[in-house]
Amino acid sequence: MSRPVSRRKFLKLFTLGTLGAVASVSGLLYWKRWQLHAELLRDFRQSHETISLALQKNPSAKQWYDRLHVRSVERQPVETARIQLHSFRSRLDEIDRSRIVFKQRRRKQVFEDVVNAFAPAYGIDPKLVLAIMRVESGYHHQDVSETGARGLMQILRSTDRFIKQQGMRKIVPTSSNAAEPLFDALYNIDGGIAYLDYLKKLARQEGFGTEQDHIKTALLAYNQGFRGVRADEKRTQLALDYFTKIAKEYEELQR
Repeated sequence: MSRPVSRRKFLKLFTLGTLGAVASVSGLLYWKRWQLHAELLRDFRQSHETISLALQKNPSAKQWYDRLHVRSVERQPVETARIQLHSFRSRLDEIDRSRIVFKQRRRKQVFEDVVNAFAPAYGIDPKLVLAIMRVESGYHHQDVSETGARGLMQILRSTDRFIKQQGMRKIVPTSSNAAEPLFDALYNIDGGIAYLDYLKKLARQEGFGTEQDHIKTALLAYNQGFRGVRADEKRTQLALDYFTKIAKEYEELQR
């Protein structure tokens, strides 16, 4: 007749089993995150090669590529942006509840203040983010494109999942809008800036030219979306047109 397992031994076995299960799940999640990163990096390299060749054949786009010079911004503490979150949400809620006219104009001012607070936490020039926002959505926080990109920074749901899986967001990790998270302006802005910063780091990691080339490459990759890179002429031309619009908006905001 087998001896009964003591309570202490049972707890020890149970603990070891639980730790083993947790380790397995953590390992699986880490592998999945690495796999997604590797796939994006592959597409990123392909995009850079395709765009570089296309620029040589498009003098107008090449002129704007060379002309764009993004201001360098020193990274600021994330906490500096976080302490303003409650104020931003309160201001947006107040606008939504009010009966005032020109609500969009009032929202635009808040969005600009949010960008000016969030972008330095990632070392990104706020004016560049505002230029992207102007081109992507025209400051409309519930805008949806034909491809399904949503919100101010026009983020695809697949890109949003990738941003969450990689833990990129530093300021607003969760959305206050359960029905459509990307319509939450603060969540959307933080995600867009975090993703742009991630792409910039990839360009630096790959040694794509100077610091200016890094941010320019990141802009082009941002437009094509996660897993959206395709080496075809139409998509490449759309990316170059997008870049030219961003460069013009950025130059206008600098005045």
